[in-house]
Amino acid sequence: MRSLWQAAQVVLLAIMAGLLNGCSYVVGPEPGDPRYAPIPPAVAHIPQYQGGAIYQTRYGASLYNTTLPFQVGDVLTVEFNESNKASKKADNKIEKKDELTMDGSALPAAAKSIPFLGHLVDENWQVSQERKFQGKGDAKQENSLRGSITVTVSRILANGNLVIRGEKWMKLNSGREYIRLSGIVRADDIDASNTIQSTKIADARIAYSGTGSFADSSRQGWLSRFFGSVIWPF
Repeated sequence: MRSLWQAAQVVLLAIMAGLLNGCSYVVGPEPGDPRYAPIPPAVAHIPQYQGGAIYQTRYGASLYNTTLPFQVGDVLTVEFNESNKASKKADNKIEKKDELTMDGSALPAAAKSIPFLGHLVDENWQVSQERKFQGKGDAKQENSLRGSITVTVSRILANGNLVIRGEKWMKLNSGREYIRLSGIVRADDIDASNTIQSTKIADARIAYSGTGSFADSSRQGWLSRFFGSVIWPF
């Protein structure tokens, strides 16, 4: 019976190891993701002008607006100037103590005549209970990102804002690194050099990571993740 239980434990451990090991070989991102692929511009529409007047309807332009016109498929440069710091500290302490004391001499005389229990009421009874819990946590995180990426305009909203997206892949000796970006920008925030700061992107989605041996070496192994997961009871 004991050998059967030991065999069951070995089989269960092997199954868990296989599942965790399989999760460690998840296919990483690859270039050419359609969510970040550039959108080619639409075919240019040549307007048909009507003779007989200098000004044509639906072709008006402001004489004072300096905003550059953008179309789907246009490119612009994003300068990364991201710097984030976060810290959190928690200290919880819970303590509860209960105590009950009863003097046996204060009980009625009838209680002392109870068989097998009468001799106990002459003594002092005391019951106490104490519970304590203390937990501490401290977390700090600091990230910064500097650089640039050129993205394309994927959509123009009704209010004139531009939806942008793009990615950059770099091949290195120990693997590949990539930067992915998507978000919404105002055309007024784009300067004359066709550049915008990353801090002015609304609903920004910025991903900077890598693949290869260098990225794999910084990840925990499946056994370390098992001992740090909620499955491990200790």
